[in-house]
Amino acid sequence: MDDIVLRISRAGGRNGKNVSVVFQPNEPKAFVGQVALTNSNGETATVALTGKATAPLVVSPNPVLLRNATVTLTNQTERALPLTFQTSPQLQPIAAVEVPARGEVEVEVAVRPETTEAVHEAVAIVGPRFTMP
Repeated sequence: MDDIVLRISRAGGRNGKNVSVVFQPNEPKAFVGQVALTNSNGETATVALTGKATAPLVVSPNPVLLRNATVTLTNQTERALPLTFQTSPQLQPIAAVEVPARGEVEVEVAVRPETTEAVHEAVAIVGPRFTMP
């Protein structure tokens, strides 16, 4: 995620300061907020901020309806995403992966061989500051 950079200048002046604001939401949705800036005289200026966060990861296909499948994980961020997986006892463990920035990784999801009945299971994907059920 890119930093938001605000340029603050005195009225009519050339000297200014850059202020970086980093916002890293953990869920995809619209956000509204504000930043209040106070100068040495105690005067405050407020800057309104709005934006929409996108999910850091796309999983396809979703859901998987087979006993064994390859799932593609697509990183929608500018940073590599280290991921771990939480599976049920009916599924084979999935090794941790790192999805490169704006890259893709394929992951095998498989039912344990000793499981003979149909299963309906979710795999939790755990990344930095997020969990996808």
